[in-house]
Amino acid sequence: MSGFPQVLLQPKAMNLFASVVLVMSGLGQDSLPVGDTAHVYRSRSDFSTTGRLVQNLLFIPQKGNLGQQLFATGNFVRQYGVGGVQTLSCRGGDAAQTQLLWNGLPVNNPMLGMTDLGLFPVWGSNELLLIEGGNAVCYGSGSVAGALQLNQGKFQASRAGIKVMQGLGSWSACQSGIDFGINGKQGFLRGTGYFSHAGNHFSYHEYNSPDAEAIRMKYARVQQYLARVMAGTHWGKWQLRTIQEYNRSFRGLGLITGSTLPQGELNDQAWRGLGEAHRMISHGNLNLRLGAVRDVMQFVNPGNTGTDSSHSLILHAQSEYVYQSGPWRWMAGADWMRVNGFAKAYIISRTIHYPAQFAAVSYQKQSWLLSTTARMEWKEKIPVFTAATEKTFRGWKWKSLLHTSFRRPTLNDQFWEQSGNELLQPERGAGAESGLSVNGRSHRFMYDFSGTLYARMLRNPIVWQLVQQKWQATNLFSGKYMGMQLQGTAQWHCMKNVFLCKMNLHLVNTSMQRNEKEETGYAQIFVPPIAGLVLLAWSNNQWNAGISNSFTGQRFTTTDNLDKMPSFWLSDIYAGYAGIKFKSCAVSCNLRLNNVLNTWYQNMPGRPMPGRSFNIQFVFESIK
Repeated sequence: MSGFPQVLLQPKAMNLFASVVLVMSGLGQDSLPVGDTAHVYRSRSDFSTTGRLVQNLLFIPQKGNLGQQLFATGNFVRQYGVGGVQTLSCRGGDAAQTQLLWNGLPVNNPMLGMTDLGLFPVWGSNELLLIEGGNAVCYGSGSVAGALQLNQGKFQASRAGIKVMQGLGSWSACQSGIDFGINGKQGFLRGTGYFSHAGNHFSYHEYNSPDAEAIRMKYARVQQYLARVMAGTHWGKWQLRTIQEYNRSFRGLGLITGSTLPQGELNDQAWRGLGEAHRMISHGNLNLRLGAVRDVMQFVNPGNTGTDSSHSLILHAQSEYVYQSGPWRWMAGADWMRVNGFAKAYIISRTIHYPAQFAAVSYQKQSWLLSTTARMEWKEKIPVFTAATEKTFRGWKWKSLLHTSFRRPTLNDQFWEQSGNELLQPERGAGAESGLSVNGRSHRFMYDFSGTLYARMLRNPIVWQLVQQKWQATNLFSGKYMGMQLQGTAQWHCMKNVFLCKMNLHLVNTSMQRNEKEETGYAQIFVPPIAGLVLLAWSNNQWNAGISNSFTGQRFTTTDNLDKMPSFWLSDIYAGYAGIKFKSCAVSCNLRLNNVLNTWYQNMPGRPMPGRSFNIQFVFESIK
């Protein structure tokens, strides 16, 4: 990246592949097949974003992985130490209530029901979008609080290009990346490689003892590899694309609280593959997809006293047909997913099939857009639906949404030895939201602000709690989530200078009830009632600089709400120079100073986070 203001000034996320063939952002914009400028086609992405708040999360220079990028853009990420698991809490929900879509494929781990965001590098990605609110009607189980989309497309060059990155940072950190592509009239080819390493031997203080003598972190080394190949072409009247990706990571989990002994090591290997086909048909388009996700996780106990491992394989088949006639747009489709999981504690391998069908219709006339979608999950016999409305008037947009959603129990919930509970009921949710947004521009000034109120009810939330002296997955009675999101961007142009201010604020109130007789519930643990970001930036043709300030509120750490972790502010400063250019090549340099105030903080108890650090990154780019 040559610098964040240049990214900020681009139009909202270019939706290059918005069908099931080339599923991308879901911003509801028209999209073009590879090598074809005559056809415009649609997909379920149009219906998944109507009436919703959608965040584009690549508005600053790319961080190392999804967890770091989300945290840097004002969203709350639970991180279990510097080398530990990173998960997203969206609108007060658990990590398993947010679905991660990798190029349209749901990739939440079937054993845990969630995704470790630290395993997904951002390098080489075209889009990172967070669609707020329950979206099970389009994406199935797990999208109760939101859906996170990570998309890759063809290399952003007219003919060919290459981009090489090298970064260095504190505590023996380094990053290397290469991204190249060739685009032609009949198709494209793109390759991406990424490597990162960090020793993470920083000093820290124990939880609740910030004034005690500092401890040197050990056994927290993190190392990650990524290799990805993409290709797309024409075959008669079909547009085809395939993606193959291999991702491997090794992470030490640091020290056990109050000692100098290691917590253990976590190794993960993932293979992801996707094949897509798209064909234009009169007044519509047909989209087909086949995909597979295989994940092997291995936990090495401290002192190599033993290992725990899990293996999972998910097979996907998806299809949809979109038809448009005047102001009406129709969609019908079917999804099928086969999940296989094995762990030592399961005794035997588990294989489950999940078929589903869905249909949608929308009507757009002048300033009104009305949309409704319904889906049936045949294994659980669970119907879900959405109804959305958008109204535009004089630079303002009003949107509202009603939806239902669900999340099925994970394999660990149901089959873990001695603690599994095969009688668990799926979580079922219903929610509503409404909001206003306004945007405008003049010769020198442009702005975009929005505010959204939301409420969600959840029946049978699944939590692990002590039952007869052992941990077991259990259905609680209910959960309630209410909140507000505020977002805004303002840009001012003065001669060759651009000044920018961006704000992203989350306010949420959560309440869980164990049983129907409880009059009042308790707050969801590890969920801050307030979190947000304020970004100030400046750029001209060659230089850019900025400062971001993020805030995370207090989080309860016990279900009785008697203990809580303190809130914290984090400030980052970054600057870049992109003035080294010759012919079709360019070299840029970006320097980032993280946690400039050296704030002591922990996201989770006993999981220390590093203090002040720096990272410098050089990017060479050649595009024709």
